[in-house]
Amino acid sequence: MGLVIEPNAPSERGTARFTASWGPTGRRSRSLVLVSHAARHMRIPPARKSRAWWENAVFRVWFMPGRIREAARSALVRPKHHKGRGRGLTLRVGPFRPSTRIASGMHRFPRILVPTLGLLIAASSAAPPTADPPDRPGGLGGFGLVPTTTAPSDGAKLARMDLLTRHRTVAPGSELLLGIRWQIAPKWHMYWRNPGDSGTAPRITVTGVEGMKVGDIRWPRPVVFNDEWGDTTYGYEREVILVIPVRIPAGTPEGPLRLDVQAEWLVCKGACLLGDGQSSIEIQVKNAAPGKDTPDPAIERSLALVPSPLKGLKGSTVRLEPASNPSRLVIEGPAGEAPSIAFIPDLTPGVVAGEGHPVKAVISENGISEKKFRIEVPLVIEPDNSEGRPLEVAGLVIFGPGSTDPARSVRLPIDP
Repeated sequence: MGLVIEPNAPSERGTARFTASWGPTGRRSRSLVLVSHAARHMRIPPARKSRAWWENAVFRVWFMPGRIREAARSALVRPKHHKGRGRGLTLRVGPFRPSTRIASGMHRFPRILVPTLGLLIAASSAAPPTADPPDRPGGLGGFGLVPTTTAPSDGAKLARMDLLTRHRTVAPGSELLLGIRWQIAPKWHMYWRNPGDSGTAPRITVTGVEGMKVGDIRWPRPVVFNDEWGDTTYGYEREVILVIPVRIPAGTPEGPLRLDVQAEWLVCKGACLLGDGQSSIEIQVKNAAPGKDTPDPAIERSLALVPSPLKGLKGSTVRLEPASNPSRLVIEGPAGEAPSIAFIPDLTPGVVAGEGHPVKAVISENGISEKKFRIEVPLVIEPDNSEGRPLEVAGLVIFGPGSTDPARSVRLPIDP
């Protein structure tokens, strides 16, 4: 018997109570109270489906092996008849009444089907404990999960991963730029390091020679996606290359060196599917100065899209107002010929900028001097939610909506 969740009577304000049973005979059970907030993010609004549809709907939820404790990150909703890898659990969905009331401060809650959320909670409690990975700033991103028979079954087919390096040779003790490239199917997208209202950023692990140091990802500027449910997310279409600096230990002997990459990612188009993959690339370690081979043009294009600091833009200013207990971030500078300018927030625990959404600039032109822009970003500062990190506000100023339009980064500390 799989894990089965069956509804009891829904209560007021859209909160639904479910009973979950699991085990060989279904003897183990517990009651789950599911708050209605998650219903806000259902990819098929309840009004479009009848009560009978929900009562009779049967899904199978698949977990990637060994990831039960991370179920909210890796669950895929598939039709019951689907035959795929992973662990199958049957979910029966009953009637409920989602509420339009959204609790304040809950906008980062995962986008996930309400009964599926209950299944994930129950599965986590029933599974043997495993090591929990460190959480990313800003909490767990969500998935737009829907029952569907037409969505492809494997996110790895929709976003195909391969590896590149800027150069194919490297000297011991020097840095190599490794690129992880995804070629994304038309109309599907992946996510930036701050995914926005839903989604999750790619998770990448690089391994190689002992003592190798792996640096931070160099993220290209994202584009802004707005869906019909009013959610705003940030990410990439068609192709994205995430460049990671890798420092080779000084004592590495000459010869071939293999780098291995393991990654997990989410690819979405209404529904979301998890992709995962492993890939390897071989480079040559040589004592002679590297870099005489021609740099990979794809890596060069990606590096050109990584935003540089706004302070390098002549005539620009960034400040907090008021200076103590600030309530807004003010950014000013030359507008140039950009058709539109906006600020998009980064992940900053303890500081919410612009309610997590883009803030458009006001562009002024007096007919004599160059055009100027001004952006006022409202701030909500919550030191208790800083996760022990210094408070700061960060984000990007994007000069146009396109993926190749310029962008500049902003990062400013905030005194508690």
